[in-house]
Amino acid sequence: MYSYKAVKLDGKYKKGIFRAKDVGELEYDLRKNGWYLLGYKRKIDLLNVNKKINKNTLYMLCKSLETLLRSGINLIQAINLISDKTKNKKLKESLYKIRDDILKGESLYSSLKLQENIYPSLFIEMIFAGEQSGKLVEILNNLAMHYKEEMKLTQKIKKAFIYPFIVFITSICITSFLITNILPEFLQTLKDLGGQIPAYTKIIIFLFQETYNNIFLILLILLFISVGIKSKLINKIKDFKGVTYGIPYVGTLFRSYELQKIFYYLGFLFLSGIDILSSLEKLQSSLNSIFFKEKILKVLNLLKSGKSISEAFEKLNLIDKEKIIMLEVGEEAGNIEEMLLKIADMYLQEIYEKVDKLSIYLEPVMIIIVSFMVGSIVIGLLIPMINIMDLIAY
Repeated sequence: MYSYKAVKLDGKYKKGIFRAKDVGELEYDLRKNGWYLLGYKRKIDLLNVNKKINKNTLYMLCKSLETLLRSGINLIQAINLISDKTKNKKLKESLYKIRDDILKGESLYSSLKLQENIYPSLFIEMIFAGEQSGKLVEILNNLAMHYKEEMKLTQKIKKAFIYPFIVFITSICITSFLITNILPEFLQTLKDLGGQIPAYTKIIIFLFQETYNNIFLILLILLFISVGIKSKLINKIKDFKGVTYGIPYVGTLFRSYELQKIFYYLGFLFLSGIDILSSLEKLQSSLNSIFFKEKILKVLNLLKSGKSISEAFEKLNLIDKEKIIMLEVGEEAGNIEEMLLKIADMYLQEIYEKVDKLSIYLEPVMIIIVSFMVGSIVIGLLIPMINIMDLIAY
């Protein structure tokens, strides 16, 4: 990013911010609009550095492009219309760059390739397949449907965690209130009567005070964990020899999510007329999962050695027998792309079912945790109360 000052021949000045590969690109953009660069400074956009465009925005982009191109509007006009309407600053700047690149003679794919830091690799490769096969409109429609399903899945996962999160926060608030407002009153009364504070109650107070005194450190650790979840390091640990994918329930959920993406994109590439080897090469280079990148590379090598798709997937034990049979039927009937998409849909349904079950399991687990937290405080209150009553009785 560059912050710059520019001037026109009539003496008008302006300041602005522009995202470009280098200063030459900034100068070119200004010059074509009649401005001349006076000075500039490089800026670091901490909020947007290497931040991908989200699925909602990608869905809107694919759907809008597909609709406009299908109606007969050319690509440049479609990009101009979308960039003028969108309120997403990052997308707007990106579309302006894409438009300029296309006007210079670049393809949509090559322009997107220059912006790999904000667009997913698989999205870019799908656009390449659409341009090569002349089926860009169909590919955009398929991508829009795929991102719509991903959005629904994301919402479903968020919904599953909202209730447990609210219950957990509520339990923390109740526990804090009991310890800070109720418990001290009992302890003071107990001291006034000459009684001793029970050991259990002392432990409860100690744990709460230590948590309160180190609250900023705890929040900092939680922040690092949340950032680390999205980091490449965590992804590498998750993919280490596929160990995580073997964990009951959670691991199979991750595995199903990756496999449904793989089969969706393979099906879309086949529908675009891209051959099996080229499709797998593009898929393999675009995947984020190290474990599945290696698996797809092995599938590719098996196909080159003469194996069929079903044989390759069966040999590597990637999918269950039912789906292997579906691949075999697809190969024999000559509709392998339809079978790939059906398998992807099956994995998506499996994910929905697992998420539903997860939400069902989470609720009793959270109730048990809350009961333990509040119950331990209540016991800590009851013991001093009993001691007070004994002292009063005497």
